[in-house]
Amino acid sequence: MDLIAHFVFGLWLFKKSGNVWSIALSCVLDIDHILGYIYDKRKKRYIEIPSILHLAYRPRSWLHSITGALISALPFVFFLPMHIVLISLFSHLFFDLLDRNGILLFPPLLKKKIKGALPVGYLIEDPEYLKRHRRSHIPSLILIVLFSLFIVFGI
Repeated sequence: MDLIAHFVFGLWLFKKSGNVWSIALSCVLDIDHILGYIYDKRKKRYIEIPSILHLAYRPRSWLHSITGALISALPFVFFLPMHIVLISLFSHLFFDLLDRNGILLFPPLLKKKIKGALPVGYLIEDPEYLKRHRRSHIPSLILIVLFSLFIVFGI
């Protein structure tokens, strides 16, 4: 899923838990997109990909794994409730697990990926995907609308 979908889910968690950190924790694993984007710009890689797509949809690093989520949780478990940290981080993994790119399980110990069926991620290997990328936003948009409705109607 994209960052907006994670952000909206974080807003819903914030409304349910009252803890504003749930918003940040729902999005924090996507820091690898920003770092990778900066790296690729410096190295002039993936130039054929439009910039905004290059930032949003890129191959996921080890941060998008159970290992990455647990390591990312360490600084927060000392001052936040454990359930807020784990629900926020693992919901991010769950939503990313649904797309065709999937997530890694336990790198570097196990490099197995779990992949879903939704065409949400950005597949660099498929040049035709550059032309059809707009359709890939539909699952993210549905999720965003769904959680926005939950927020508005207090569900």
